[in-house]
Amino acid sequence: MATVQESNYSDQSQQRIERSQELRALDNQQAARDNEARTKEAVEEDVRAQEESRAEARNRAENKGVNLDELA
Repeated sequence: MATVQESNYSDQSQQRIERSQELRALDNQQAARDNEARTKEAVEEDVRAQEESRAEARNRAENKGVNLDELA
């Protein structure tokens, strides 16, 4: 009887280990997706900031009477 109980315990233990590994893999996948989303947002924010900076520089130049299109 002890052998059957030991076998059942071993099977249950192995199932818990496998389930834990599956959950860890899912957590890692979610973390990777979250990191990718944060990176994408950061890049988009950088692009917006650069565009705003260019627009502000263009406005300052035009306010001083410089036509940037003629300089290009």
